[in-house]
Amino acid sequence: MPRHSALRSASELTVPALLPAPAGAPVLVGRPEEILALDALFRDCAQGQGTVAVIRGPVASGKTTLLRAFAERAAAAGAIFLSAVASRAERGLALGIVDQLFIGSPLPASIAPQVAELTQSRTLIGQLAEPEPETVSPALARVFDGLLKVLVELSADRPVVIAVDDLQYADVASLQCLSYLARRAGASPILTVLTECTGTLPADRLLHAEILRQGNCHCIPVAPLSLSSVARLLAEHIGADTAARLASACHAMTGGNPLLVNALGEDAGNSPGGSSARLVPGPAFRSA
Repeated sequence: MPRHSALRSASELTVPALLPAPAGAPVLVGRPEEILALDALFRDCAQGQGTVAVIRGPVASGKTTLLRAFAERAAAAGAIFLSAVASRAERGLALGIVDQLFIGSPLPASIAPQVAELTQSRTLIGQLAEPEPETVSPALARVFDGLLKVLVELSADRPVVIAVDDLQYADVASLQCLSYLARRAGASPILTVLTECTGTLPADRLLHAEILRQGNCHCIPVAPLSLSSVARLLAEHIGADTAARLASACHAMTGGNPLLVNALGEDAGNSPGGSSARLVPGPAFRSA
């Protein structure tokens, strides 16, 4: 059974205060415990604890939105933020996440040669056959070690946050890489935040379980929105009074799925008069 920890309640967190939200950042509706847990993990990381967080939930439950909100908070707190998005279409591309991590990121000049070497090695490895899930080849191990050295050097001055969205689509080599980093982050201030859809199987279930079973891995489940959170989200489209009246119907129609709540709100807001006596699914809802 995986030994990853479950989401802790606010009273159990060692750091109760939230990180400062950037000016003008959108309000994250219905996720106070999740963002508090991520803030606490970031603060633990900043004190020299290599940590992994896995945000898990069904499709369109707001995992990416939560990740982006945390990314803004971590960057505002001074962290170096590196991100990648796994893709179903790139499952056959070995180490597809490595190049993405450094694209568009302002890095010290001393790091550039190491990053270029990593990119070249990744390209060469990508031309080889798909790696065996159970074994890390010497060539892959050199890439992983080089990446770890870059990250440790980057984290010498301030924490590093690595974000990988849609972990369920990561290729085998990328899963091996993330597992390698999770095991060896040690006392370096490196926080790896992953999101995954619980309804999709990973490229390799044993590698996936290996990441989750690490003692420094924390699972943050994303549940459907509560009735009060649905009302708040709906109010952004049709006003607080109308939203309060229609929240129960909206919750019943959407199951608390943020994507569907927003879509129903958009349809209601676009109806004659800017609201409706009842919620009627329209183009936005059908598209969602």
